[in-house]
Amino acid sequence: MAVNDGHKDTMQTIDNLPGREITEAIRAGSRDIFDSFYRVEFLNVLHFVKRYLGYDDSVAEDIAQESFVSVWQTREKLDSNYSIRTYLYTIARNKTMNHLRDMARAKANTLAGQEALVNLQALNHESVTEKIDALELQQMIDRIYLTLPDKVVTTFRLSRVDGLTYKEIAEKMNISVKMVEYYISIALKRFRTELAHYTNALTLLLTVMLTFIHT
Repeated sequence: MAVNDGHKDTMQTIDNLPGREITEAIRAGSRDIFDSFYRVEFLNVLHFVKRYLGYDDSVAEDIAQESFVSVWQTREKLDSNYSIRTYLYTIARNKTMNHLRDMARAKANTLAGQEALVNLQALNHESVTEKIDALELQQMIDRIYLTLPDKVVTTFRLSRVDGLTYKEIAEKMNISVKMVEYYISIALKRFRTELAHYTNALTLLLTVMLTFIHT
């Protein structure tokens, strides 16, 4: 897919755009936004496909390219309430599964055919679906982290990721427990505000996880 190298400014804007706005722009026919989306996501999609087609880089590249073409060709059907990244990776996943099915049939009873069958089963696992569904949400979370003060991020991660209690965090950071509580409250407020429009089950799970802080 040809991409004009003159859209660097737009690409920088893409990095700060929520998926909803990217979807709306592409649905409206913005080639600049689509080209920038392509630049940002192509290698990620290629890496995703190659995990299951590692033996054939050229096919992986074709599938990655075709996935973006499909997004552009069906842009008028895009739903701004549905993550465009999830849509893109779902297309790439389906195309990869189709290729693996064809490979498994064409080379049945061979090592290559068995490998294709194993990869097909792995790609069809519900855990892959869950990871694809979480793409947009994870990007939002990463963006929120960038807007928070370093001490707030450190405190929140020590609690959420490392599982430390407020007392343990206070000792580690040489601050009071009250200050730990304050930093955690800042992070929780920002997450709840920024993720308020996510109303699906995944967000419900996230809310529980964000609220369940060890005291």
